[in-house]
Amino acid sequence: MNHKGITFEPKLEELLREVAAEPDSCLLRVDKKASHKALLRTPEVVSHAATQLSPAERDIARFYREEVAWLLLELCLYLSVNDPNRGIAINTRVLASDQSSPPTAQYLEKRRKQLHRATSEMSEPLALVSQCLSAEPGPSLGDVAEAASRLVPSMAARGYARIHLINRGEFAEALRLSDLIARNPGTTRSRVSNCEGRGRIAFVTRNHPEALAAYRESYHSDPTRALPAALWLLNSLATGDKLQAEQAVDAFDDVVGKDKWSSDEVLACLNHHRTSTEPTPLDRDLALRVAEAAGPAGQQLIDEIR
Repeated sequence: MNHKGITFEPKLEELLREVAAEPDSCLLRVDKKASHKALLRTPEVVSHAATQLSPAERDIARFYREEVAWLLLELCLYLSVNDPNRGIAINTRVLASDQSSPPTAQYLEKRRKQLHRATSEMSEPLALVSQCLSAEPGPSLGDVAEAASRLVPSMAARGYARIHLINRGEFAEALRLSDLIARNPGTTRSRVSNCEGRGRIAFVTRNHPEALAAYRESYHSDPTRALPAALWLLNSLATGDKLQAEQAVDAFDDVVGKDKWSSDEVLACLNHHRTSTEPTPLDRDLALRVAEAAGPAGQQLIDEIR
């Protein structure tokens, strides 16, 4: 299977077509009434010997489990990028990958276009695996994450489910899932993603001290990224915490130039984050005092957010 090209071998395509055409298939279908609480428990992995599976589903579970789970996570990415309520959550693409650095905005846009083309025809992989989950309307991000978890449990699947819950405003469930991930986050990227999910919830619910702590932890977990430093600063100014604001702007000045995102791209994401909820009152006098000692990037950031 060629992951980069999102293609699959003819036998797997044949099996998926059989599953998609069978209305009583159960391997990938998720109960529409479910709230995805299954991901709050230890996932129950579907056995290829399960009696309710059709021959095609049994072959998928036995021979193509990892490939289909990977396709489902790619579908999660597509649904995340195209969710109009996504806020800033999709910047956590590398939930449990082994990539050493975050994706750039250009990378996400490239992948979005590539995946969009992949769903333009029913013969393409993501559209086909989507049909296996649901006919009309299409599956939700939570549906797909749960289906992936039934094949191969992963922090990535739980992370996408958390994004789904955050985007739906189900913050209590999202925090429960976040707590589970925090106990064993796996990769650094998964830990960073989880921190930023918690920060997002705290910011939307106007719990700025909690948001400050979450974004500060995200930055210190991976001090090569400018965006969490910017969000750390934003919430420091919202709480009027001078020490935290000074530390955050120093961190932002330090990381700009090392981060793969330009300063302008960080500012664009920050503005998207701010405008996705009610305006946030900031301590403007504090912002001016902190800006006086900041570097050029930090001054630009403060000018933008105040």
